Amino acid sequence: MAEVGAGPYAIWLVRAAKAFLRFAEPEAPCDLLMVEPEGLQGRSVLNAHIAANLPNGRCNFIVVEDYVESSDGLLQLLDRAKPRAGAWDLVDIDAQGAEHSMLMGDGL
Repeated sequence: MAEVGAGPYAIWLVRAAKAFLRFAEPEAPCDLLMVEPEGLQGRSVLNAHIAANLPNGRCNFIVVEDYVESSDGLLQLLDRAKPRAGAWDLVDIDAQGAEHSMLMGDGL
């Protein structure tokens, strides 16, 4: 799963990971992409939230602290951080009004 505009807790990303881990085979890859350009404060809040909710080391977290403002930027980011399963199965976008420009490009 990828969450663009995840906030300091990545709440939907962690919830999706918990659901995935509940039903997936133990060897199934768990890759999570968090995109949040602001407010991570050294990731201490994120790390504490992950530690409290997910098994240590079970999921591969990719954290990108940058803005995504276009469909090309979104596609490049998703391609660059491609999960082991080959494609992102779920992408959640809450980008403070930039969702339209991210989704309306020719690439999607």
